Amino acid sequence: AWDNGVITTAPTHLADGQITYTCTDCGETKFETVAKTTEHTYGEWGKHNADKHAKVCACGDVVYANHAWNQLVSLPASHTEYGVAYYACTDCGEIKIEVADLLADHTYGEWGQHNADKHAKVCACGDVVYADHAWDNGVITTAPTHLADGQKTYTCTDCGETKIETVAKTTEHTYGEWISVDGNEHKHICSCGDEVKEAHAWNEGEIISAPTAKDEGTKLYRCEACDELKLEAIPVLEEEGCGAYLGGGVSVILLAAGLSAVTLRKKKRK
Repeated sequence: AWDNGVITTAPTHLADGQITYTCTDCGETKFETVAKTTEHTYGEWGKHNADKHAKVCACGDVVYANHAWNQLVSLPASHTEYGVAYYACTDCGEIKIEVADLLADHTYGEWGQHNADKHAKVCACGDVVYADHAWDNGVITTAPTHLADGQKTYTCTDCGETKIETVAKTTEHTYGEWISVDGNEHKHICSCGDEVKEAHAWNEGEIISAPTAKDEGTKLYRCEACDELKLEAIPVLEEEGCGAYLGGGVSVILLAAGLSAVTLRKKKRK
């Protein structure tokens, strides 16, 4: 019961090979010839020279090809150091090194603070370049008041250096929000202690409950400055011939048809 066999001698371009079969029951073996290949049988690629590699057939035939370079490491050139790039051939493993010339210009690092007016950047060779700070438009970090100066902070957009300038105190009082004093007035207070009082600025009001022929209504007013509230009574309606509040504060004249205010309001809701 022969197995599928194993190539024990590979065929080449010059000679037949051999395949060995083994009986899976008793271990007996037999050999069969594997015909030689019709094409060359080349070995692995190996270096030929700096530009090419080669592979050789058992018959002596040789094939040449250009190296297939793959860059491994690249160190850029600077004003003081040569650049270096390392390559390896992906087929034969040959290594080559390329050197890049020194740069003609200085290779400066990042800008850094030099003093309150200037920043500097340094080349690897030691050369230093100085420049004035490039200040941004600044940010108010402490607001000025009626009593004290404020502060504005500027930042250099190149090196991050900061400077602080004084913002002069305001010439007018710095009042806070309006707060209610009583039902008639509100006030706001400056940080220096000065107070200003004014009468409430009531809005047009909102009907909370409409008046009827029996009961007064209620209207709510809000101060537009301090949010103080006040309620006012709306007089009881007269049955005929008078003005009547209808929901949104609209006054109408009852018709002479004898309709009561209550009846008119019911008709309006419908």
